[in-house]
Amino acid sequence: MSKVPDQCELDHACAHFQSVCSRIAGAKCPRCWLCLPFCICSRLRHLQARTSKVNVQLAVHYKEYGTSSNTAKLLPLLLNAEEQSDAVENGLFIYPIDCAALDKKLRASPTLLLWPGPDSQPASSYRDWVEKQNGRVNLVVIDGTWTQARAMARGICSSIPRVHVNDAALKSESLFIRRKQTQADRVSSVEAAALALSALGEPSDVAAPMLAALRLQVDSELVQSGFAPVYGSAVVPDAVRAAECGRAPWTPSAATKPTRCACCGSTRASFKSLGRRPLDEAGSHTVRVWRCRACKRVFRGAEEVHDEYVNEAKTDE
Repeated sequence: MSKVPDQCELDHACAHFQSVCSRIAGAKCPRCWLCLPFCICSRLRHLQARTSKVNVQLAVHYKEYGTSSNTAKLLPLLLNAEEQSDAVENGLFIYPIDCAALDKKLRASPTLLLWPGPDSQPASSYRDWVEKQNGRVNLVVIDGTWTQARAMARGICSSIPRVHVNDAALKSESLFIRRKQTQADRVSSVEAAALALSALGEPSDVAAPMLAALRLQVDSELVQSGFAPVYGSAVVPDAVRAAECGRAPWTPSAATKPTRCACCGSTRASFKSLGRRPLDEAGSHTVRVWRCRACKRVFRGAEEVHDEYVNEAKTDE
């Protein structure tokens, strides 16, 4: 890294990182960052792949660490995961905490940075360059919001070539529906990495498991939030782990988001989630309810609910 992190920024990042680690301990999986009952690590083992020439090194902004919706965390869990002993050795670096370790890793091998900046070149133009290298090469994937990633890219040595995914490869819609992309031609970090690896000459059996893992994560997040899966993944929460981490037992999400208001006819987009509400006095079973923005009626699935749900909805406004 050509830019040494400011000590004040580093201290703040370390404090934030320790706070997140303490907060997710016993509640979230420390590897896939999903709530323990929805951990997908065991299923990711069947999707692991080994690259032929490219090592993926992941630099995650400290504010992204532990976020369930983060997709880049799938990379070290899928690529050469059998070699892992700790996060850094497995290619996961927390920015700016692990900048020194990342800098050492990048100096050891020829490196490319996946970043669509003004000086970047199509990743496909480096396919022959990768093939001619005697050993393996590094592909650095930086992950954060666009503002965070821009600052991270500035901190990486300017002599490292910047590459991006060809525009033609970005025409298909992103599989990641949990976060809204700011532009139509933008994809999630794991999708960008998969496209870049393919452009650099890695076989298709590397990218395919990465996209399958993304679909699994999206479905697990949806079920975790009380919604139905969209990619058909069979997500069955672990009731034992739910009890161990102190969460209420998971109940099947029979009350999915309404497709149309039975009162005023508004479409699915009109509904706002009011969160999960208890189904019994003990509060051990909960279900998600929605309010129609047009007529203000409250629904549990297609069923309109009254009294305590309506009163609670008014309190939330």
